[in-house]
Amino acid sequence: MTTTAAGAGSAADQRHHILATALDLMSAHGAPDTSMRHLADACGLNVATLYHYFPSKDALVHAVIEDRRYLDRLAEDVPPADPAQPPRERLDAMLRWLWRSTLREEALVRLILGESLRGEPAALDTVTLLFAAMETWFEQWLVDFFPELVGDKGAMARVLRGQVIAWIVEGILVPPADREASFDRRASELAALFAAG
Repeated sequence: MTTTAAGAGSAADQRHHILATALDLMSAHGAPDTSMRHLADACGLNVATLYHYFPSKDALVHAVIEDRRYLDRLAEDVPPADPAQPPRERLDAMLRWLWRSTLREEALVRLILGESLRGEPAALDTVTLLFAAMETWFEQWLVDFFPELVGDKGAMARVLRGQVIAWIVEGILVPPADREASFDRRASELAALFAAG
């Protein structure tokens, strides 16, 4: 029985290693240019082992996206919201937190963006779910943390979602050294616009 438990643990570790390596390779080169042989070599495994865990490359892409639990974490994580701060500062802090949380998932964002542009079904499904979840949670955060903001919170949530997506794309294109300053400036500008309304 001890052998089975150890084997299960190592199988889970091996699966995690494959998914982490696949995410790195696919976010850098795209899924089409990441062959199962290339992934197997990078993992120090044979191709048959990869197919043991993932019956196809599509299944692998889907598993890589699902493994990060981004949608679950969006529901679980709560942005900072100090009620003693004016709405503009609170919103600015929330946007900066959201950006930094997203930036920690840059490899996943690159993969989802690239695969969505290629029409990959798992990525498109994830994007559809992600957009809906972002809108739901952004609206809830606005209701809970910014009751004094006047206007349609659903419309504000959609604008925030659009801005975050634009910032993600911009963040990928902007040199890493300029990202923080660029985003902080935009977060302050958007917070000022919302708070002024």
